[in-house]
Amino acid sequence: MGGVVPLPLSPAQLGLGLLLQPSATSKVARVGCVLVGALGPAYRTYKALQARSSVGSLLGVAPESVEETRLLHYWTVYGCLSAAGQGMEQGLAAWFPWYYHAKVAFLLWLQTHPYQGATTLYNATVKPLLQRYEPQIDAGLKPVESQYAAFIADNRQELARAAGFVGDMLQASRRVIGQSLKALADHLQKP
Repeated sequence: MGGVVPLPLSPAQLGLGLLLQPSATSKVARVGCVLVGALGPAYRTYKALQARSSVGSLLGVAPESVEETRLLHYWTVYGCLSAAGQGMEQGLAAWFPWYYHAKVAFLLWLQTHPYQGATTLYNATVKPLLQRYEPQIDAGLKPVESQYAAFIADNRQELARAAGFVGDMLQASRRVIGQSLKALADHLQKP
């Protein structure tokens, strides 16, 4: 079996690989963006809504505001839909040329007061689904959260160096762009 045996990568090696080979890992990074940027906050928003509802009913306290609840419903629904649609948008847009037009109309329906689309979808679909699987989701998140916390604690210095490196690169890029724009402006001002 003369195949190549993959070597286990340390977090630092994995991070360096992601940094130096972005095209090879862009699909993974895109999924990560949706998970971290949409699905995670959507689930935490659901948990906050549930906790607020439980505590509020126990203490006899009304929710903060109807608008706040409506917006929390929107973000929960949007996060779940973003995660569910990951990877399908390009195919849908190629097959259905008005996909993005329809998506804008759908997003407006979710957000607009008279329609209460997000609240309708939240109460009819998202909330029952998350309630059904909440124990499994929480159990699955627990080891990930503890591993993440351990990773941060174990790699503080490396992460600080990486942040410094990114900051240095941004400053250098800003200088180069500034110099280029100045040269272009000087060139355009010459008769």
